[in-house]
Amino acid sequence: MTRFDEIMGTEKTVKKMDVLKLILEEGDNVLKCIKEGMDAHKVRKASVKDINGKLLEGIIDVDGTRENVEEVGLVSAKGTFKFGGDELWGTLEVFTEGKKPLQGKLLRGIAMDNLTIELEF
Repeated sequence: MTRFDEIMGTEKTVKKMDVLKLILEEGDNVLKCIKEGMDAHKVRKASVKDINGKLLEGIIDVDGTRENVEEVGLVSAKGTFKFGGDELWGTLEVFTEGKKPLQGKLLRGIAMDNLTIELEF
């Protein structure tokens, strides 16, 4: 039987990650809130761990085609963000729920109340 520490390494080699949880209010700009949250907590680089909630409206780039969405739930997200000077660089890939789910890069997103994003750093 394989032991857990053989897969993950020993305690000395496993790095504990901290999590920054952002809870957005209705009308908040998703990408702007990620930047402001990271800046306020002095996080220079972070990866998206989880997302939970809905977009009021947004634009998603799906293989070069811009798709407008309204009141759509987000199933999952991934991405990495890093500050270069005062600018935040990175992308947020999202996967939506619904009859016609979309997967692509979030270009613009306005949150519905209590959209939650967890960033790992």
